[in-house]
Amino acid sequence: MPTNRDWENLIHEISQNTANVIFTKHANEKMAEREITKSMVLATLRKGQIVRPPKHQPNGDVKCRIEYDCGGEEIKVIAALKSITDTRTVIITTFAKEEDEE
Repeated sequence: MPTNRDWENLIHEISQNTANVIFTKHANEKMAEREITKSMVLATLRKGQIVRPPKHQPNGDVKCRIEYDCGGEEIKVIAALKSITDTRTVIITTFAKEEDEE
């Protein structure tokens, strides 16, 4: 069974190529609303940590919450992957430290 660190390493690797990161409409809307840039999201994916166990979804996806301090603002990204061997990740939403996950 993959560990948090395994998922974290996979997200770090996948996000090195921005073509492998897919932003949902919801994620783009929330980023604009919350003034979170794609650069901040990519930095979070590339350098962040998963601090909670990933959650398996009924559709088979695994949702991970990865967090990173981007210049004094703690950014949280919810990303979905199909498996530990996936080559792409989908950004579901983003938020800052003060906000609750949606």
